Formats: sequence, C-alpha cells, structure tokens
Amino acid sequence: MSVVELGDPREQAEAEQRVLTGIFKALDSQISGPTGGRGELRKFDRQRFRTACTVRFLSQDGTRVETVAARSRNLSRGGIALLTKQWFRRGVPVFVTVAVAGQSGSSLAGTIVFSRAVRGAWFEVGIQFRPRTADDPLTPSGTTPLNPKVADSPAIRTPSNPRDAKLNSLSAARAAAGSSPDAQATILRLAASSDIVVRTRAVDALIELGGTVAADALIRALEDSSDEIRMSALASLGELGIPRTQEAIQRLLTDPAIPVRLKAAGMLGRLENDAGLPIVVRCLEEDGNEHAPRAAVAYGLIIGRSFAANTDGVAEARRYLDLQKKHK
Repeated sequence: MSVVELGDPREQAEAEQRVLTGIFKALDSQISGPTGGRGELRKFDRQRFRTACTVRFLSQDGTRVETVAARSRNLSRGGIALLTKQWFRRGVPVFVTVAVAGQSGSSLAGTIVFSRAVRGAWFEVGIQFRPRTADDPLTPSGTTPLNPKVADSPAIRTPSNPRDAKLNSLSAARAAAGSSPDAQATILRLAASSDIVVRTRAVDALIELGGTVAADALIRALEDSSDEIRMSALASLGELGIPRTQEAIQRLLTDPAIPVRLKAAGMLGRLENDAGLPIVVRCLEEDGNEHAPRAAVAYGLIIGRSFAANTDGVAEARRYLDLQKKHK
C-alpha cells in the first residue's frame, strides 16, 4: 500500500480539488434561473459549463502576455464565468482558451467585468465577450490545444465522461448559436443523441436556432419517445409562435400521455387556437384528477389569463369556467 506523506503533492492536489468542489456547490446554490442569488438581472440564461481553460492577459507594465490556468463555471451567449487564482482588474481585456474533449481549444475574446474572492485563494471572474480585432496583442496565433499540464491538473480538468463532454459542447454551441453555423450543427446533432440527458438538453436548446430551422427540428422532436422531450419541444414551438407549426402541435392532442396533450392544448392556445379546450375542460371538471393543475395552466393560455399549477389555481380556473358556461 502506498503511503502519502504530509505535504505530498498528491495530498495537496486532492485538498485543492475538495476546496474547488465546495466553491462550485456554494456558488451554484445561489443560482435560480436567469436571476442570480445576488439579485442580478441577466440578459442571457447561463448554462453550467465545467472544463479547463487558460486566460491570456497583458502584464501590468504591458510588455508581455501572461497566461493563467482556470476552470470554467458557466457560460452564456454574453460571457463566461471562471474560477482562477488570479485576481483581475475590471475592464482588463483577456483571451480565454476553452477546452472541449476531443477538440483543440477555442479562443474567445473578452473583457473582465468582475473579479471577487471566494475561498482558498480562488477568485470568481466574470468575462463579457467582445469582438476580436486583428491587431489585438492577445490574439493567439491560431487555435491551439491547451497545455497538457494545465488540462491534466487534478483541480482543473477537461471532462473525460462522454456525457459531460457532450454537455460541455452543447453549452458552448448554445452560447454561439446566433452567429455560428458550426454551433447550430452541433445542437442539431446532439438533439438526435442516444443519451436521453444530452438529447433533452439539446432539444431545449433548439429554440436558439430560430426560424424555420428551429421549427423543423422541434417538430421532429415531437415524435421523441420521451414524454419530457415532447413537452419541451411543444413549449419551444409555442414560444416561436410560427402558425405553420399548429398542425404538428395539434396532432399531440391525442398523445398517449395526458400531460403532453395538455401541454399541446396550452401551446395551441398561445397561437389563438382552442382545439385543445375539450380535454382541458374534462381534466378541470373531474374531481380528484391528478392532471388538473396542468389543465389550469393550459386553460389560462387558451383564454388569455394566468392560473397557477396548484390547488388555488385549479379552483380559480374552475370558477372562471363556471362563469363562462353561465354566460353562454
């Protein structure tokens, strides 16, 4: 049996990994949807994104380019958050090279928007993306892989799990979907993944493609074997609001899963189509129906009101339904 002596590099690396894991958990617990625990309003939703990075920046005297290792925390279309042991001044220009398993690193130009101490000599750093310029001294000479010593660090590691690698690729693609055909192709490819977790996340990201490309892909997702994925595709189609999708949505009014039928009814309601009203009314009127909360939400979408998916929302929807019947 091997013995790890006090101060052994392996022991130090494991201790640092525990600190880093604790920081991630603490920071992630502050996040709920597009609004952070600090009350921040965010223009773009953040996607969890864990991989090795390097950050390039100019020295304080501006005479040389320096590089520091980092670990990404989350990614959005507007920027990236990292954990690193380097403090940065707000407004400093940087280049971040992000590692994606099986690919060379991708470099993103950005500007530091915050740098705050968290724990164990680590800083959380926020970087807002900016356009590249040809004369930028930080621009790497081509896209190159990360330094192997950085990628192999116990505390800063590129995911080796196939699912995590795909989810990282998906997060990066979602952030770049508005301007990169390659990113759009990645989302489409992962939306057909055999891994249900990857496929679910990718179908949710299809809306980022916009227009007919998103609509066509989401219509295909309506035939998925997973109830959750069919419901996610329905929600995105409802947000797109493209009239020609109504026929595809309407087919799901006879879906084997009642929650899917109710979701379809609600999405049709968003498109001012009340074809799903009968199934919604049946679920609302039946005492003890477990799907009544979903029916209340769908009913609200059909009639242009808002009912919560709870007991109070069901009661309010039923009262409104009774009033509607009395006035007929």
